[in-house]
Amino acid sequence: MPTSSTRPELLARAPAALRWVADQLAQANAIAMDTEFYRDDVYAPQLCLVQLATPTLLALVDPLQCGSLEPLAEILEAPERIWILHSAKGDLEVLERSGLPLPGGLFDTQLAAAFCGWPRHVSYAELAHDLCGVSLAKTATRTNWRRRPLSSAQLRYAAQDVGDLPAMTDALYSKLEDRGWLEAAEEECAALLDPSLWRVEPADAWLRIKAWRSLPSAALAVLQELAESRESLAIELDRPVRWLADDRCLVGWALRGGDKLEGAPFRRMSTQQIAYARDALHEAFARGQAQRNPRRGPEKPRLNSAERTLADTLLAELRTLATQAGIAPEMLATRRLAGRLLRARAGSLAELAEVPGWSGWRHDRFGTQAWQVLNG
Repeated sequence: MPTSSTRPELLARAPAALRWVADQLAQANAIAMDTEFYRDDVYAPQLCLVQLATPTLLALVDPLQCGSLEPLAEILEAPERIWILHSAKGDLEVLERSGLPLPGGLFDTQLAAAFCGWPRHVSYAELAHDLCGVSLAKTATRTNWRRRPLSSAQLRYAAQDVGDLPAMTDALYSKLEDRGWLEAAEEECAALLDPSLWRVEPADAWLRIKAWRSLPSAALAVLQELAESRESLAIELDRPVRWLADDRCLVGWALRGGDKLEGAPFRRMSTQQIAYARDALHEAFARGQAQRNPRRGPEKPRLNSAERTLADTLLAELRTLATQAGIAPEMLATRRLAGRLLRARAGSLAELAEVPGWSGWRHDRFGTQAWQVLNG
């Protein structure tokens, strides 16, 4: 199989070139992909480069110069095609925020490697070295991908971040099949294709502020309105939410009053935009004060001392089982999941399978052991 250093590279900067690349990719059953994006001073990450590779093709697509990415969208959503990414979450967010469809099928090499004995967050460079014997020079890890023209160093960096994925995937598939973890890895990869993971509804923005559980009802009602207004403003003005006001600001306004909006940075905004944002947040504050009852969030009952001890015991047991099975412990259990299993108060092994995040391969392989710890 050609490596990233022997395959010819193509930089697509025009619609005709993109169409040719799409036609070539349409003939492949599996396509490796990576993305480069810009997010420093914008609300959502902006797609700036798409790197694509098959065993015979390595192409870099410049969406800022190609215009419509419809040819790429057509092959992205085909359910029979597998798209190979490493640590796919960031790339999937960029695709979804850019209006492109999520892939019809996904193979995340970082997730797959965690089922083969590598650490849960193994880097692309480490995996490429271990599986393909190549050493990658990270020469453009911090760069402005929106600036044009792209330098030869940027293009080399972008190409190497996708070029060895096909060969890495072949090796990982063999290891997964030998170890009996292929179906579990595919299940984990498929779970990443849920669009709700990447969509932010302004009305639910308050749930991402950790302090909301500790607020009295009146302050929580204000916080809910402020958080929704801040999110909507960030989208409209295309600025990071923290540039309007960080979470500490919102909580402080909700508790003390927001007449002066103390501490709001309003970074890189015109005088007119700042005035507009202040007015919108003042109106949100007033709406919150007029609310008698805040919206209810998900319940999170606190564990008593004995329950915390049991949750720790469960977590330790599951991580031991994962290590014995040759997979990264974090793939099987996290502290949050252990607490979720305990709070479920499942009356039977079958009910335990209904706990979010535990169904599927986790329950099939380790449900009995978890049940024994919880009821031992």
